[in-house]
Amino acid sequence: MSERLVCGNCSCYFRRVTWNIHGRKQIVWRCINRLEFGPKSCGNSPSIEVTMLYHAITQGIRSLIHNQHKEVTAALQDTLIIV
Repeated sequence: MSERLVCGNCSCYFRRVTWNIHGRKQIVWRCINRLEFGPKSCGNSPSIEVTMLYHAITQGIRSLIHNQHKEVTAALQDTLIIV
């Protein structure tokens, strides 16, 4: 996901960060400007939990497949026939 997620506030990339909160690790994605220069550089950028991000990506892929069901089915059948 590196260099794929872009901050809507400052257009900088997001970076994967591991937080250690009370002995519990949590993986989030944060704006690099905010990480390196603090909230004054990009104060409104959200922290995106990795599970929420993966869920959103999965939903997006499912939506594409659903909307392109006939094309995906045809492509899979062509692939299976060739192999």
